[in-house]
Amino acid sequence: MRDWNCQSLDAINMKKNNLIKKAGLVLFTVLVAMTLMACSAGDLQNLTETADKLSEITEGIEGAANSIMDAADTISSGAGVLDDVKDTLDKTGIDLSDLKSEGDSSDDARSDKPLRKAALDSEYYFSKLEKEEKIVYDEILESLNDMSEDVEISTKDEDVIDTAFNAVVWDHPEIFWVKGYTYAVHTLDGEVTKVTFSGSFTATLEERDKSRAEIEEIAKEILAGVDRQNSQYSQVKYIFEYLIDNVEYDLNASNNQDIRSVFLGHRSVCQGYSKATQYLLNELGIFSTLVFGKAAGGDHSWNLVNVDGDYYHLDTTWGDASYSGASEYTGRAPSINYDYFLVTDDEIARTHHVENPKNYPKCNSDVSNYYIKEGLYFTSVDKDQLKKVFDAAYDAGRDNVAIRCANAECLDEMLTYLIEEQHVFDYLSDSDSINYATSPDSFSIILWLE
Repeated sequence: MRDWNCQSLDAINMKKNNLIKKAGLVLFTVLVAMTLMACSAGDLQNLTETADKLSEITEGIEGAANSIMDAADTISSGAGVLDDVKDTLDKTGIDLSDLKSEGDSSDDARSDKPLRKAALDSEYYFSKLEKEEKIVYDEILESLNDMSEDVEISTKDEDVIDTAFNAVVWDHPEIFWVKGYTYAVHTLDGEVTKVTFSGSFTATLEERDKSRAEIEEIAKEILAGVDRQNSQYSQVKYIFEYLIDNVEYDLNASNNQDIRSVFLGHRSVCQGYSKATQYLLNELGIFSTLVFGKAAGGDHSWNLVNVDGDYYHLDTTWGDASYSGASEYTGRAPSINYDYFLVTDDEIARTHHVENPKNYPKCNSDVSNYYIKEGLYFTSVDKDQLKKVFDAAYDAGRDNVAIRCANAECLDEMLTYLIEEQHVFDYLSDSDSINYATSPDSFSIILWLE
């Protein structure tokens, strides 16, 4: 509400008279002080000079007083205008206290709630909410963290509650003890008076605190293995590989919709993988959020991450060979599949369908793609590059070589050269046979060295 500062004409005149009185008092004080100074010096000539100066000062003060009176007259005129406005409003029955400033939300949203921007880059879904939804988001977030029940919230709109709740749990993988919510509508004489919110929890407060402490300690140990001086690419790759090496895909895993299944049980499904990835990357200060859609004929979730200013899709679940649904390879699949590590919209779209793609930033950079970054990307058959790839694999003690081709034509060309024409043996060390697998969707080839 705008704050109207209206004063009566009598009040303005009183202020004007007080200003004049104060100016006279200042003049009198200056006269006395300068007279005493001259007398104490015993110098009549100085007294005369002082009187002349006082005359000049007097003229200055008189001018200032006149200016003050002019200003007071102006204020009086303004007050008169405001009095007229007030009289008009009184006659029309308009109450200024009922007026709202621009940008006020609906009556259901509390005006005393400060509206914040996203506290962290990781609060991606918060940043996409409308004003009223953001207020309810904070109310729900506080309620879930406190594990409170029947908390009054500042909306009566069911859709707002649902949107805000989903945004909270999608932004905060650390809130693992929540499985849903209920709300109650309170009415009086048929009118809705308030709506209260209660989270649905999978643990008691004591169980929550115990599991949270264990998860934080495990996460601390995992992150201790990350060299934070390394590139963001290297840090994301470390987390991706760590989770794949230490977690098995299991539809029957306990708590498989939250991070407990990953950090405490080491068995999970896509929701657990993606939330654990989000949790660890956020701890490293690397943006990561959840993406929802369809893949392999069912519901699926994965991550959207930002590496050095560019957005990419990252699917840790499909990077794990223990997830058979992700295997597009015709043959033995690798233990870690990098085909879904930092890929573009076009690349993920070959196997995944993104829900509401307009909500997500564009992923159109391949700068940090694994195959490009590691020198494993081919636009045609390059014999020298192939030799470097095989030599590097042997030097590193790896059991396979994984390469990606730019398109289907390049893939066919590479398979013809390496397999049909058997040039693969030009690069193998003491081997007269080769096992290999291909992924037509990602144009990749895996060649086993043993």
